[in-house]
Amino acid sequence: MELALRAYKEDPIIDSLIAIQGQQDEEFWSFKSHSRRKGAHSLIHYPAMMVPALQGTLIDALNQHMPIQEVLDPFVGSGTVMVESMNRGMNFTGVDINPLAVLSCLVKSGPYYDSSLSKKANSLLASIKSDSGTYKVREFFGRDKWFHKEISQDLEKISANIKKEKSLWARRIFWLALCRVVRSTSNSRLSTYKLHKKSDSQISEKKPPIPLFEKYLKDIFSSISDQKHCFQENGLISKGRHLGKTSIYLSDIREALTKNNKIKDFDLIMTSPPYGDNQTTIPYGQFSYLPLNWVDLEDIDKNINKDILLRTNSIDSASLGGSLKESKEKIEYLAENYPSAKSFISQIMDSESGLKRFSSFFIDLDNTIDLLSNKTKNNGYQAWTIGNRRITQQLVPMHEILIEMLDKRSLIAITSIERKIAYKKMAKRNNISDTMDSENIIIAKMDRQT
Repeated sequence: MELALRAYKEDPIIDSLIAIQGQQDEEFWSFKSHSRRKGAHSLIHYPAMMVPALQGTLIDALNQHMPIQEVLDPFVGSGTVMVESMNRGMNFTGVDINPLAVLSCLVKSGPYYDSSLSKKANSLLASIKSDSGTYKVREFFGRDKWFHKEISQDLEKISANIKKEKSLWARRIFWLALCRVVRSTSNSRLSTYKLHKKSDSQISEKKPPIPLFEKYLKDIFSSISDQKHCFQENGLISKGRHLGKTSIYLSDIREALTKNNKIKDFDLIMTSPPYGDNQTTIPYGQFSYLPLNWVDLEDIDKNINKDILLRTNSIDSASLGGSLKESKEKIEYLAENYPSAKSFISQIMDSESGLKRFSSFFIDLDNTIDLLSNKTKNNGYQAWTIGNRRITQQLVPMHEILIEMLDKRSLIAITSIERKIAYKKMAKRNNISDTMDSENIIIAKMDRQT
């Protein structure tokens, strides 16, 4: 069997990973048989979600050689690493700039009051169904383009009744259910994460929001009950609350690490960064824009800046690689400091747009790694999942550049795992399946003696 692992330095983790792979077939790291998401992992469908079983396997392998208690995901997304950490009784910190990601993680972090949730959900549904009122529909950019008037009225009715719930933990669950309804009932195509209007024939096939809300509430209740049972089996929950400490922050990770003194050092930083080029990859902000406009944002974070929803691309513009300013200085810095970046820059010199997108993303990534290195304990690990992104049809050496950036901060690459992405339905539908069909997982170890 051809090994997907590449070793860079002797370390016990390599033997553990080789032993794990040796017991499986040659496509083990694709985790094809583990695509179904269970428990809290199934609460929301979010772009580019990690494979829970894969991340869990890596955590277990690392935990054999360095006891892991504190885990950070600086681009936490829907919370895959968070739930896998919670399943192992570890403390977890997650940060994300996207309010929908944070809402998802807040729900997944608990509490898990399933019996109380059932009563509250039934009461909410009864209130919605008996509500004969007419509501003034909120205003936001593009509302009439993306929603029928009657759909908007029903969404407003659901939202108004959710606000009557007194418990914040329950409201957050209800908001998450509503987010799923919004995506299903909008005029945007479900075959892409970007906002693209459906055809007239598709738009005419209206889906009533209230029955969908009831269905999604039932699905969410089932997922929460399953997750609670998992925690109970492992002795990780008491009175509906997980025994570990879980902290979720709505913030750019760079700002969080410089301004939030509550964020301590970590045994493991495990993440997958946004890829920065929303023209061909994943526009998390566009995906989240419509759902978030129907949510009471203060229930996600009382200090939230509502400007994040001024336009459909506001979240993406604030994310890594979102600013294309000062590209010349960025290009020069990358070329001077990282040989792999310099080589790639020479391949795309004829594309001003490509150079701007490349340099903007990698400068932001470089600054982030600099801050994260200061939060990694000596002999602690970082595990990065990086996709094979392309710019101007040229394959970006993502993992080579990342390894050089880590090395500059005494984070020595131990191994990389190349894996095929088993399910690329969304990409294939949009003719960009060659954009990211495989990815590399880089595992590095902090060695401040070097």
